[in-house]
Amino acid sequence: MATNSAIFEPFRNAVTKSGIRSCMGKLFDLHVQIERQCHRNNTRINEVELPRLWIVSPTASVELLASFNTTVDEENWSKDIYFLG
Repeated sequence: MATNSAIFEPFRNAVTKSGIRSCMGKLFDLHVQIERQCHRNNTRINEVELPRLWIVSPTASVELLASFNTTVDEENWSKDIYFLG
């Protein structure tokens, strides 16, 4: 989780669809800022170097997870970590 730069968004209560969209908006705004900075400096950034978003929620419904087309990677991560589609 901390290998690359990241945004951590902790939620005390169950995260909502709106909360996830808001977190994603922050992530995309940050990506745009980084890309603009690279453009100004005439440098390139590799996609894997862009910050990742980690949303920490005490619970998430099956419906919420399905609405974002989440997947699990139990081979490399805990079964309670979901990746957005």
